[in-house]
Amino acid sequence: MLIRAEGLSHHYRGATRPALRDVSFELEAGGRLLLTGPSGSGKSTLLSLLGGLERVRNGRLTVAGVNLTRAWGRKLARFRGKVAGFVFQHHYLPPGLSGREAVAAPLLWLKGESPPHAVERAEELLLSLGLTEEETRRPVEKLSGGQRQRVAFARAVIPDPPLLLADEPTAQLDDDTAAMVLATLLHWAEKPGHTLVLAAHQRYVEFQTGFQTLQLDEGRVLTGPAAQG
Repeated sequence: MLIRAEGLSHHYRGATRPALRDVSFELEAGGRLLLTGPSGSGKSTLLSLLGGLERVRNGRLTVAGVNLTRAWGRKLARFRGKVAGFVFQHHYLPPGLSGREAVAAPLLWLKGESPPHAVERAEELLLSLGLTEEETRRPVEKLSGGQRQRVAFARAVIPDPPLLLADEPTAQLDDDTAAMVLATLLHWAEKPGHTLVLAAHQRYVEFQTGFQTLQLDEGRVLTGPAAQG
């Protein structure tokens, strides 16, 4: 079992209500999980806990054999580097870098690859995602929204993490570009050992196949894969 969540609750300081309330579910390695629900339902908070961006303070959470309930510091940093890749609504690409440099960076500081080899691998991946050679060398600030999201996707997956967490990755895109980005995510998830957790509004559900669905509302699970005792 790649993910086992038991009784997860989370409350942000100053908030009037919990972001998550007693959330439990399981997901096998190689699975696909679609998180649905309106804005403020807890989708982003759950992804942050799954990826080690937020500390687990209430409940128990194990991901890829790592007990995130007790992980902090270097252990949590290693988990984020080796286990989880992230794709967000906003690309969060480092300014001043070209697309291929932004994608190559994780290979430098996570895998210790040489700069020429890392850049070569990054360019190959971006070309496979439909960017031209000239676009891969363009500063990320000068790329279109869809191009930046593909760069962000490539940056997340190039270290080959077993788990990809995608938080509303198409929210800022037009329908055609959104469909292309979703197709890219699904193609990645088809490979053995790849597990995808995708948060999306209800309007994208019809595009998905082969997903389990976890529906959240005001931090509670309405429907979803139940955790086993």
